[in-house]
Amino acid sequence: MTQGSYPPPASGPQSDPGLFEALFDFSFTRLVTPSIVKIAYVLVTILIGLVYLFMVIAGFADSVGAGFAALIIGAVLAFVYLILARITLELYRSVVTMSMDIREMKNRGQHLG
Repeated sequence: MTQGSYPPPASGPQSDPGLFEALFDFSFTRLVTPSIVKIAYVLVTILIGLVYLFMVIAGFADSVGAGFAALIIGAVLAFVYLILARITLELYRSVVTMSMDIREMKNRGQHLG
């Protein structure tokens, strides 16, 4: 291998460990965040939708004006919370992906800097 060239890629596809296998990896060699981010986003989306629905129902149970206020203001707040949840989960995913990339570069013997 000449200086400046990259090592050959690993042969064959690498199998991704399962979620439960990664959860019980006490040596922390397998990261669980990449597999949990999708599940967490679905759960957060469902939770925000249910809270919004209950806010609207409670608003209309109180009065029509409160119901319409909950319908409009609640939609805006639900959208903002969904955006914040997505940004937060993307941040977590990005940090873990950078960590995995740095670890891979270190294992290949490449130097940072």
